[in-house]
This record gives sequence, C-alpha cells and structure tokens, in this order.
Amino acid sequence: MSFTYNASRLSLPTEITRTVSNASFYASLSIHQRFDRLGSGQDLDLFGKSVARSSVHCQMKFIRKVYLITLFQFLIITMMTRTFLHFTYWHEESQYVWWVVLFPATIFLIVAAWQLWTQYYQLSNASRFVILAIYSFLMAFILSDLVAKAFQDFGLLVFAMTCFGILSIVIYTYQTRFKFQGTKPIIATVCISSVGLRIIYQLNPVQILGPIAISSIICSYFILELYYAMDAMTVDDYVLANISFHIDLAYPINCLHHLCELSDHVDNIPEYFNPDASPVLIDV
Repeated sequence: MSFTYNASRLSLPTEITRTVSNASFYASLSIHQRFDRLGSGQDLDLFGKSVARSSVHCQMKFIRKVYLITLFQFLIITMMTRTFLHFTYWHEESQYVWWVVLFPATIFLIVAAWQLWTQYYQLSNASRFVILAIYSFLMAFILSDLVAKAFQDFGLLVFAMTCFGILSIVIYTYQTRFKFQGTKPIIATVCISSVGLRIIYQLNPVQILGPIAISSIICSYFILELYYAMDAMTVDDYVLANISFHIDLAYPINCLHHLCELSDHVDNIPEYFNPDASPVLIDV
C-alpha cells in the first residue's frame, strides 16, 4: 500500500496589507482623539510611551525643552515691553497706527496657532519651528503692546519675575536625583528676584506683592498644564506642549477640563494637593 501526497493542492491563507501614511492616519482623527492614550501590556501607547511613564532623565529633558521655548517667548515679550515703555511718547502719538498694525497681526497669530495646533502631526519639524517662531513673534508683539499701554511698569515687573521663575525650572531640570517639583524653585526664585526689582523700581514691600502674586499664578498655570501634557504626550511633542499652554488659556473650558483630569490623579502632583506627603528623592 502506498500513499501519495499532492503538494500542489496545499495553500496558505494570504493577507493583503496596505500601508497607510502617518499623515493619512492622523487626518482621520479629531483633535481630541489624537491625544487619547491607548495603553497596552508593554506600557506603550498608540503614539508611543507618554512622558509620565518615561524615565526621570527623559522627563527632565522634555520639561527643559518646553520651558526653554517658553522662556524664550517671555524674554521677547519682556524686551518688547521695555522698548515700548522707553519710547512712550512716540508710542502714544502713533497709537492709531499701532491699532491698524495690531488687527492683521492678530489674524495671522490666530492662523499660526490654529495650524500648529490642529496640523501638528502633519507638519515636518522644520515647518513646526518656523510656524512657532512666527507665532511667538506675533504673540510677543501684540501682548507687549497691550501691556505697555494698559499696565506699563507693573506689567514689565510681572514679565520679569515670570522669566526668573521659568529660568529656575530650566536650571532644576539639569539634575535627575530629585523628581520634578516646579513650585519650590519658582517660589524661591520669584521671591529672591523681587528684592532686586523692588530696589530698581523703588517700590515698598506692599507694592511688590501684586507682581509676585500674578507671576506666581502664571508659573503655576504652566506647571499644571505641563503635568497634563506629560500624561498625554510623548517626549518628542515639546512644541505641542508649549502651544497647548496658549491654546488652553485662550479656551478656558479646555483648561478647566485639564484641571478636572488632574484632580483625579492627585497622587501624581502632591506638591499642590498634599505637600507633606510629596516624595522628591528618587530611589537609587
């Protein structure tokens, strides 16, 4: 007895795959769906590992990049405000000309912010930085002009203290022994800088309390927004994290939503909700 084997009749199931570009994939998602993290057993997400689940070194590097961009923006705002205040007479005489310039600048600012926010994943790195530079300049021009007209030296003090507060966070990120806690370096730096600024502008201790409070609120807002960004973005999305600061400020409902999301994870930010139980030293 013999058996025959016909190999020609055997066939394996085939599967046709179609590659889809990243641009096509992201274009099919809404702006809110792009930031929904889908976890897995390997601690990975649809877009990669979030910053909050990365190493402390990666977290500090991400924070440093975000705040360096923010510091650069505030330095431009501070210098432009100082320039407008220096030429106060000419600035007041040409106020109608400035309003004509501010209107198209505001339109271009909104377009740049919207493109960077909604089309972030479709843009190349070079395009992102070009749009970010245009947006930063227009924002600094508009904000410094309005502050110089309405608040004058008071607004300049707030910007200067905010720069010192952001700089303290940048310096803090160069160490990896302690976990990130933005409030402590900010409070220390803002209070120390207020002493010198009070002497320069000849203010009494009561007059300097207003700029200290406002700059501390601004820096605290950046920290809370950064906590949310670290949980929803990867280490390569530092430009998106920076632009989200401004988008959420312009859209308060979104900012309130982020604060509600953070309140569900109070253990991740004990420096605000439970400072006494805040572990800052990393186990080595």
